[in-house]
Amino acid sequence: MHKAVQPKFAGVYKVASGEFIPGAAERSGPSVIFNNMVASNYYSVPGANQEWIDDGVLNDRNQSVGHTAREDQVNGFDFIYCSTDPAPTGTITITFYDENVECAGPVNLTPLCAYAITGLPLGTATGGIQCWIVGVDLEGGFECPNNTSQTFRTTEAHAANPLFGWGILPGPNNTGPWLRRGGKGIVNDFTWFDRSVSPPIFVGCFWFGGTPFANFAIRLYGNEPNAKAVVDNDLNAGNGRWGNNPLDILRLKADDPGGQGRGIRKQNPGRWTVTPTTGGQSYSLLVTVINPAIGILPINRPGIGGAWTLLLDPPCIWIPPSPIPMPGGIVTAMVPNVPIGAVIYVQAVCHQGPLNSTGSNVTGASPAICHRF
Repeated sequence: MHKAVQPKFAGVYKVASGEFIPGAAERSGPSVIFNNMVASNYYSVPGANQEWIDDGVLNDRNQSVGHTAREDQVNGFDFIYCSTDPAPTGTITITFYDENVECAGPVNLTPLCAYAITGLPLGTATGGIQCWIVGVDLEGGFECPNNTSQTFRTTEAHAANPLFGWGILPGPNNTGPWLRRGGKGIVNDFTWFDRSVSPPIFVGCFWFGGTPFANFAIRLYGNEPNAKAVVDNDLNAGNGRWGNNPLDILRLKADDPGGQGRGIRKQNPGRWTVTPTTGGQSYSLLVTVINPAIGILPINRPGIGGAWTLLLDPPCIWIPPSPIPMPGGIVTAMVPNVPIGAVIYVQAVCHQGPLNSTGSNVTGASPAICHRF
């Protein structure tokens, strides 16, 4: 354990492009779903290829609306680390685990998601200490998780063990997490795994004697409730995924038009917004209700200037009420009174002229959004 210094904001790492943007102020969200940012004055160092795994609890944000799936999704996060490494930049890997057991570690040691964040600033050129805050943007197909066959379960999904896990695995030897507390459900200890070998070796369960807390600085962001971004279904991986085609370039947001952060609820209005938009283009929202056992079925479709990925059943292109026009890339519509357990998927497309029945005049497509009721 070492004394930290005041952290500086380093910038934002965009996973979709692999680009680290120094000083950028963007973040994901809009919701904060976990916040372990009550400061201490200390950091600690695992060593190269050593993973320290912390834990916490995600609230079920959909419980109040009768939501049947106890899960959430991370679309971005902030973390803080310190380093005395004289190298100009380095890599830190952040991992997430769906279920973690106190002092034993993840139930499944294969991470639900793992992000190797490159180009991060380290210490001074002479080995002096520097501490950094980094934002990581997962939007654009890299949300955790981003398919229909994996879940990041919330506290109500775990009858016996409500903890999720997240790990930090520095590349440099003398780089490690800032120690902080405040997150819901945190336990004052962490587990240590040696990932320099395969399979990884459990080193043990550790704390720092009570103060400071043996927890690490992280803040998790998510979409509004009941709006999970989806790019594929692992059960149908052979059919491809959104992001593999040149016209997979749009983003789609779903929210409560009243600005109350209540998300998408049946028998209430919802709003869907596309970015970026281009003048002279038309936009449509494709809508389908799919048996959850089937899920998303990625299909490559020819469009104008390349292929695009249709994630919904093809009839959504021509069977009313789908597609729904989105003037200027935005539409507000009433969510129907669907049965409990129903799943509605939506996907946005940009097109030249009226959308035809094959989608051959599409010029851009978004990931899908899954709404469960």
